[in-house]
Amino acid sequence: MITFYEITEAYLEDEAYVEAEIFVNKASPFINSVSDITIILRYRATFAKVLDSNRKFIEAAVRYHELSTTVNANVRLICRDKYQW
Repeated sequence: MITFYEITEAYLEDEAYVEAEIFVNKASPFINSVSDITIILRYRATFAKVLDSNRKFIEAAVRYHELSTTVNANVRLICRDKYQW
């Protein structure tokens, strides 16, 4: 899971959006087995970024909205500062 996520981030940094989408989709089946909230939030934020980068704006907006409403304000602030999403 972490490896797929790290590869996705690397592709996003290189603006290789199609490849990033491939690896974020490979990580999708494993996210349900993860219990660490930080990893789950990072995955969700990355997935939204991939959708946004691929010009799937409505789907990205839905993901961003879900992300913003699923965690309390303190966790959002901590993650935003730490992972800059």
